[in-house]
Amino acid sequence: MRLYLDTLPPDCILRRIIDNDEVIDQDFELVRSDKLIASLDKASLQWSYISRFFRLDSYNTSFRPALMPLISYLTFATNIIPPIDTISKFVLASPWCKTSDVEPRVYQCYTAWLRELHCGLYLAQYGKVTKNPKLDLCAGVDWVFNGKIKIAVAHNGFVSRQMMIRRKKRKMSEDVVILTAQDTGTGLHLVTSAEMDAKILNISASSSSTCLSNTT
Repeated sequence: MRLYLDTLPPDCILRRIIDNDEVIDQDFELVRSDKLIASLDKASLQWSYISRFFRLDSYNTSFRPALMPLISYLTFATNIIPPIDTISKFVLASPWCKTSDVEPRVYQCYTAWLRELHCGLYLAQYGKVTKNPKLDLCAGVDWVFNGKIKIAVAHNGFVSRQMMIRRKKRKMSEDVVILTAQDTGTGLHLVTSAEMDAKILNISASSSSTCLSNTT
């Protein structure tokens, strides 16, 4: 993987993430496509619960290079979700990585990304969905819907709740809408479409109606 990275320009986004541990301050639009939807469906079906990784709460600390910017960028750039072993190889090729045992943390972030992407692709049917890695890391905002509604995707598991309380919620502004993944009987816990409809789409529709009434 290092040989491949060295063939890329030093200022390309992937090398800035891997080599400089840079969190990119740029809006990436999530575009629905059959290829990406199929990739998410495949990844979700292949996902399995590995309890020992989730129980290693010590991995929910600062990890370099930053993983979510890497995983999300690879997905946006290739239109597929990279497998865990590919992500791990990129991480191990970074000069910022100080451990050879990266799989638990990669697995946790990969799982979170599957949940986030499921929400993003659903909402992208109804409006513009963007992700800014800097906003994610600094303000806990996973997606922005139609340029206005800030969204954070949470999980109802014990470790995830503790992480949300300890690390993420304290940096969120009050206008961030939190969507919570639940056990839907499919293995991977996901946010239901009913919750997204109620908390995001209905709010967006109400806001649009208010704007129209104010202009008439």
